[in-house]
Amino acid sequence: LWNCFGDLIYQNICNNLCYVNVRQRRKHYKTSGDVIKKIEDKTVDILKQIPDNLVEVYKEEIEWIENMQYRRGCSLDRELLYILLVLQKRHKGKVRIYINQKKQLTCNTLDKWLGDGVCICKKGLIRLQKMGAISIQTVARKYHEIEVCVPEFKGQDIAFSVVQRNPIPEFYEYNGERKVERCVMCGKKFVKVKNMVTCSNAICRSEYRKRNVGKYIA
Repeated sequence: LWNCFGDLIYQNICNNLCYVNVRQRRKHYKTSGDVIKKIEDKTVDILKQIPDNLVEVYKEEIEWIENMQYRRGCSLDRELLYILLVLQKRHKGKVRIYINQKKQLTCNTLDKWLGDGVCICKKGLIRLQKMGAISIQTVARKYHEIEVCVPEFKGQDIAFSVVQRNPIPEFYEYNGERKVERCVMCGKKFVKVKNMVTCSNAICRSEYRKRNVGKYIA
């Protein structure tokens, strides 16, 4: 009892016996909810302070991407090419897209970056290769090694910098085609759809619901 409710026992002694020189024991008891809340808040603070690898994208590169002749009805090939360019810059070399390997960059990962319900990466890579925008080599049936055939430009003016792992929000923020906001939980940018206030991260969405459960009930 003393370990769990030492502060209450001490207060009762003081009130009932007027015995003011009793040494107070520190409070040992903490609910698991308090501990989890503290850990989650600390995690969010760390996520806000630590940026991903910064990549600079130039205006000339964006113009090259925009001026490519994409197949009709395959507008997301443009965004796919942009993602591959950013990944190539981030890894300072060819991009590896793994085939059915967990915890690795896969076509499924790129589809999720492009938007909910999108499934164009596999065919999009083939279309971009036929256009001459990228070259693909499959290594031991484990991954595709991709190189973006971006031309060399004499002058290079920085258009924007990519900080997040998913580079799509910065792309839309630059060209203004989609509305981009910051997640109220982790602070990262996301492409806003309808009334979204958090990014697509399940932890952010779950924590936001927990903290606003009273509002939903009302």
